[in-house]
Amino acid sequence: MNTLIKKMSKHLANALTENNILEPTVLQQKIISKINSGADLIIESEDNSGKTTALVLTTNHKLKDPFEDAARSLIIVPSIDHAIEMENQFKLLSVGTKLRIHTAHEGGKIDKQNEDIYIGADVVIGTPKRIMEIYFRKNIN
Repeated sequence: MNTLIKKMSKHLANALTENNILEPTVLQQKIISKINSGADLIIESEDNSGKTTALVLTTNHKLKDPFEDAARSLIIVPSIDHAIEMENQFKLLSVGTKLRIHTAHEGGKIDKQNEDIYIGADVVIGTPKRIMEIYFRKNIN
């Protein structure tokens, strides 16, 4: 069994296999264990180095199942495109889980995004402007 999959949950291992993500990138080898241990990291790397996948994997691994209503993971991205890309990667690798993943960005209706997050979210992905707007509405704890 490869090094990326052997310590993952069954759902994550299946999602990785189905999407042909079988071996970690060099960056993922360096950061996944640090993230899983609880370390805070600032990661800067070139495109397609595995940053998004590493973040999605470790978040899924840590959160596992839905819990209460307040978001447990807040991921701030620089643009609407990044928010959508991150959401798509979460959906791809979260198959089989019941994690509630919501995005908040200027490309959508704030009232709908606000309501989705308020009802219950495990992961919120958003742009800085929209996250602040929802925060000031007191719907991100």
